[in-house]
Amino acid sequence: MVGVALSAAAASSRGACGREIVDGNLDGDAHFKAREVIVYESGVFPGDPLIVRLVGQVSAAGWYTVKLPGLRAPDQMRVVGSHVDVTAYFVEEGALNFFALPPSGAPVGDVSVYYIAGAGSWTHHFELDAEAAELALIAKVDWRALTMFRHVDLLLVSGLLHTQDAPDYERGPPAPAAGAGAWGLDFAMSASSPATDGLAAFAMPSSTDTGIYIVHRAAGIDIPGSSSHGVRTCAPAGFSVRVFESPAEQSDVVVLDDARIDALSTAWGKARGAPLFVEMRNLGELPWAAGRVDIYRNGILAGADDLPYVARNGTARLEMGSALDIEASRSLETLNGTAFHNYTVKNLDVTAYLVEVQSTPANVRDPGPFAWKDGRLVASVEVPSGGEVHLGWTGDA
Repeated sequence: MVGVALSAAAASSRGACGREIVDGNLDGDAHFKAREVIVYESGVFPGDPLIVRLVGQVSAAGWYTVKLPGLRAPDQMRVVGSHVDVTAYFVEEGALNFFALPPSGAPVGDVSVYYIAGAGSWTHHFELDAEAAELALIAKVDWRALTMFRHVDLLLVSGLLHTQDAPDYERGPPAPAAGAGAWGLDFAMSASSPATDGLAAFAMPSSTDTGIYIVHRAAGIDIPGSSSHGVRTCAPAGFSVRVFESPAEQSDVVVLDDARIDALSTAWGKARGAPLFVEMRNLGELPWAAGRVDIYRNGILAGADDLPYVARNGTARLEMGSALDIEASRSLETLNGTAFHNYTVKNLDVTAYLVEVQSTPANVRDPGPFAWKDGRLVASVEVPSGGEVHLGWTGDA
């Protein structure tokens, strides 16, 4: 078969450290460009594969060739046609050779090639803005491939997927030993400097929940790094991006159980105070993944805690600190075979608090203002500034 002569200009170049920059049409017999780069959250796939999607067009039956920058694991590749059949393909010397058969009467057909171009991953944490009642997901992308791409869509994928064990993919050259010279972080340099080839500003405009995994997409970005002379470009590069912001209904809750109330009567317990939580409800369109949350209030970092997975409209609690001006005590009185379990909560603070009192019950007769929750009696009471609240339940003596 004779390939159609659609020679494309090669637009990839190598920098001082050998990192390959890919922009424009790729070498080959057809018009191919890199359209998407897919990066999975750390731990989703063994080896953290960085997957690139190329898209090209063919207009007649025949064999075609396209160079695959940074190709790793050629056996784990997908070649699929749209309005064209790809009947056979093989890889030779870093290039894909495939036979395309467009249907009769079709002017052109698209061919997509998915391949692994190295290693990369991302991790995340959250920022809770208490004043704005907003939880933001912050992603840090760790780019460890030798190939970087310009003008592509970046897809950050999270979720729990079942995968086979696979070997690590080539990540890039190792960092130099201590004393051999520091490696610059290219993404931190100014993109406007003529001596760098930095990261242009971009946003994550869309997120899609498939029910199994979530895809966050940023369109038309340049992967960070530098190909300029004298700039150390081959160290692993990283950058952070604000992925999405979710509305969160929130309220402060002081939680007191029997052991904590007893501890408040001691010097150690008073010094620690009663634990203060912020309870959040997910009002957004996406679930919240598990991860660390930094809590910001009144313009300062006011605490940090680990967030469990939270579905839409689900709730979770984050421990923010201690309510040092909450005092509490409990007592037990018996009369005619009835045990009266009494609680007193005082608020010496300038702020009103919602206080949740948890009791370990035994032989309950009348729960009073308490309700059963996870095997405990739980009561929530609003305690005003400078106020005092009494509550209790009764059981068998």
